[in-house]
Amino acid sequence: MGHPPAGKSSCPDLLQIWNLECTPALDNIPEGLTDAIARAAEAGDGSVLACSDGAARGKDFRTRRAAIGIAIRNGDGAADAFHAIRPGLDQTSYGAEFWALFIMVMAAVQAQMQLQRPITLMAFLDNLAVASRGAGLAKGRVDILRYQGLMPEAYGALYELLRQLKPDSFVHWCPGHENRLEWMAPVPHPYTTDEVRMLNRAADAAAGVSRDASWDRGSIARKCEEENDSWSDRALRRLYIGSLMLRTKAGCSAEGKPPAPLTEEERARIYCRPVCISEDEDFAE
Repeated sequence: MGHPPAGKSSCPDLLQIWNLECTPALDNIPEGLTDAIARAAEAGDGSVLACSDGAARGKDFRTRRAAIGIAIRNGDGAADAFHAIRPGLDQTSYGAEFWALFIMVMAAVQAQMQLQRPITLMAFLDNLAVASRGAGLAKGRVDILRYQGLMPEAYGALYELLRQLKPDSFVHWCPGHENRLEWMAPVPHPYTTDEVRMLNRAADAAAGVSRDASWDRGSIARKCEEENDSWSDRALRRLYIGSLMLRTKAGCSAEGKPPAPLTEEERARIYCRPVCISEDEDFAE
């Protein structure tokens, strides 16, 4: 990437890259999800009850891993669950939750095209931030798009997808992980509170499958990052100790004044060689 023109910021380019990463493509839809939604719509007279969920593991942005889970109520009243990793740099829980909702809506639109009939998507998720924005967009509140920070185009694309579904489609928040036991699903609709909670559990479990598998595959990368951090820390300590030794030998401090008498702790830091990982490690490396 070249340098931005003088007097101009590179932020628009960075925001464009971020938006592209936050917007899923058709090939990101888990295999079988579109067909499952189509079957559910046929069994439910055009209505589909579904839950999405996102999960992330790890605190270091370099090694954190995220995944999504989606559960569809099938014709038997049970859950058909699907999962996939969340690709890209945004491996946060919020990024995974948005990705899961987007994938679910996009698959519903594809199922609608497959059936050649409109679908009512009744979508639930347990992330309040994503659910509240999705609910507003489902109701046609385009003013929400002005307040999406780094993801205006991604939410705009979600809005365009929601417009293709039946007008009575909606996005709603539900409590996750067996919280808020007093919560009741909004009525009247052809589903029960227990069904929503059942699908939420299935979506959460499905997201955990891909998240944990991705986390396990990243064990070597995490070990390398830990080793790099440890090496950087040792290198900085050596530079600091080396500068103290040079200043001591020169008989002056950094300000050109005679140094103050060294304490025992300072003497130990200066004249004791740092501990190395192995005996053959190059001290000057």
